[in-house]
Amino acid sequence: MDRSDDRKQFADPLLAAVGGGPDREPVPSRSRTDRLAGAVIWMMVGIGLGLGAYLFWDTQQEIQRLNQDLTESESRLDQMKRTLESSGEKIRTLEEGAAKSGSRIQSQGKELSQYRGLFQGLKSDQEQQTQGLKSLATNKADREDITKLQGENEGIRKENAGIRKQVGQVSAGLTDLKEITGVNRAGLANSKRRLDRLDRDLDATSDRLSQLSRSLERERIEFELQEKGGFFKVLDVHLNLRDANAKKQRYDLDIYVGRKRIRKKHKYANEPVYFFVEGVDKPYEVVITRIVRNQVAGYLTVPVA
Repeated sequence: MDRSDDRKQFADPLLAAVGGGPDREPVPSRSRTDRLAGAVIWMMVGIGLGLGAYLFWDTQQEIQRLNQDLTESESRLDQMKRTLESSGEKIRTLEEGAAKSGSRIQSQGKELSQYRGLFQGLKSDQEQQTQGLKSLATNKADREDITKLQGENEGIRKENAGIRKQVGQVSAGLTDLKEITGVNRAGLANSKRRLDRLDRDLDATSDRLSQLSRSLERERIEFELQEKGGFFKVLDVHLNLRDANAKKQRYDLDIYVGRKRIRKKHKYANEPVYFFVEGVDKPYEVVITRIVRNQVAGYLTVPVA
């Protein structure tokens, strides 16, 4: 009886798969095509690693630029606030000047009214004296009374001229006050226009800061993983802890996003791990914060839509 058939019948399939067994035939050496294919695969792996490193560096640069823009926007906002406060002080000064000018105008108006009343009274007295002179001349009154009345009339005329001069000075003062008030009003209108422009710039800066703040917002989800405990789903990401070394505070982690697997080896606690998800411009971030025995704890942050 042929024993070789029995051995083939009970041959170990695992040994047969790897070319083992007592009766295996020699495995031919790999061809040049196989070696070339292996080299291409390793080259693609190297390119992928280089691309990942470049994307990580580019993301860090973008974050630094965003932080710099935020700092500059805050500096401009502080400067605008200081300018706004300075303009407010100037407006208050102009308003106080306008109030004082208005008070002076009212005072000058009252004084002018008093002078006008006095002038009217003097004019009435002068008319009465003139009528008296005419009456004396008609009735041939005593010349001494006429001379006395003429002297009084001349004094009234001089006093009237002085009053006219004072009235002219008050009118000139009123004109100057009106010119000053016009200048103050023009300055006030100019300051209000500057305030409106500053308000518009402030609103635009606030909108830009709000957009920048929204772009930096991220959602944080905490998790715990067990070594070789299988996949753990966090949002649209699956995590698998392959190894956890509490002594060295180091771990190995597999990240699955869709059909893509990202393997992270020899990562340390509190070291951020970034990766991109298809359809999302900004990277996801995984941070392991605690490593104890065969388990770890950490969090995943994702951009807020």
